[in-house]
Amino acid sequence: DRSASMSGFMWDNSINELEKFINDPKSSGINVALSYFPAIPFDAHCDEKLYELPHIPFGILPNNSSDLTTSLKNVVPDGGGTPLYGGMSGTYNWLIPYATQLKGEQTLLIIVSDGSPNTCGYSYDTKEELAYLAEYALQSGVKTATIGLTGANITTLGEIAKSGGTDTVINITYDPTALYETLNTIRNGFQCEYVFDKSQIFDPGQWFVQYISSNGFPDWSIPRVLNKTECSTKHGWYYDNNLNPTTLILCPKPCEIVTFDDNFTLQLAFGCPADHGVIK
Repeated sequence: DRSASMSGFMWDNSINELEKFINDPKSSGINVALSYFPAIPFDAHCDEKLYELPHIPFGILPNNSSDLTTSLKNVVPDGGGTPLYGGMSGTYNWLIPYATQLKGEQTLLIIVSDGSPNTCGYSYDTKEELAYLAEYALQSGVKTATIGLTGANITTLGEIAKSGGTDTVINITYDPTALYETLNTIRNGFQCEYVFDKSQIFDPGQWFVQYISSNGFPDWSIPRVLNKTECSTKHGWYYDNNLNPTTLILCPKPCEIVTFDDNFTLQLAFGCPADHGVIK
């Protein structure tokens, strides 16, 4: 969000926090692109076509860290509004086709904003319409996370996150300096989700998941739980869909344990269906 309300401390701090995340060795290997809204140089324009190319295209960190940080330093937060609908719609137009080409990887749009949608007209600035966009993207393989800075419409960002598959807005309106830690939390969470290559055929009932420690902790065969709800009382992992799984997800506590280890290994093994023959 490069609207004028971001200028001053909010912008300067956000740039510093983003640079910290970009240059963090833990971010190495993440494929990152960058876009701004309102569009440049069209100020508060809502036309989705203005957002159908990222300002900095995808590149794997740290290879493109210089391009990202240079762009952040050169952009001025002087936009006259918050055309979130145009920005989201145009971004999904290029991000969804990109995501469909990937195998065994996850794609996430992170929206960082301090405002409330106010540029694209009432019918498009509603939380319902924006949530619909995020839901469509989720069904197409792209999750959406939202981070609310001071002044943000937390209700609207919350609906977007909920429909976008990340449950709830990350509210740092009370402390804009928490942006790096917020991004770090998101990064750790993605280390706890493993997407299956759709071309692979396996028996979801035959599984083996083991955490291999690099810091002296004992190795751990992580048990399976039936669903996310069981994570409240059990420490394990679960499928996003027990009948037709596409993703394996660690419960919060195992995720916390695993990501505390900077160089952990997670071994995943799954059996073949009985009628699928033997893979040699």
